[in-house]
Amino acid sequence: MTQITGPEFGGIVAGGEAAGGTYVWITIRLGDKDQTIIIEKSRVGLFMVGLASAAGLARNARIKNDPSEASDTGMDAVYALDLVNAGVGRSTKPNDAILDLRIEAGKGREMNLFLAATPVALMRLRTACTRALLQFKNKVARAKVN
Repeated sequence: MTQITGPEFGGIVAGGEAAGGTYVWITIRLGDKDQTIIIEKSRVGLFMVGLASAAGLARNARIKNDPSEASDTGMDAVYALDLVNAGVGRSTKPNDAILDLRIEAGKGREMNLFLAATPVALMRLRTACTRALLQFKNKVARAKVN
């Protein structure tokens, strides 16, 4: 097993925009020190995808060690973002819509998570949401039977 050392992530302690929104800046607490980084607007998605990819690798390793994490009884959702609300906006790309997902950002704060989606992607999302609602409905029905 590879040993990785470094300061532990303690949270994002500040953030905002720079240069009229062309840049995003965040201050990250690493161990007992704060480090500010600046991300050009077109690279913010890459930053988020990098974090999600690393989290996915970690999830796969956890599931190998404890398969219950992938089941209803597992605790795998602890790092999932809590969706508060959703809206739709227009994209500069003619065949995309922008999904504006409001997520819980901690301490009662919310933030936007923007995703571009084609009509095909929207249909897949609609199907996934329908399945999720049916699963909830089936769990309620099973609970009433017991």
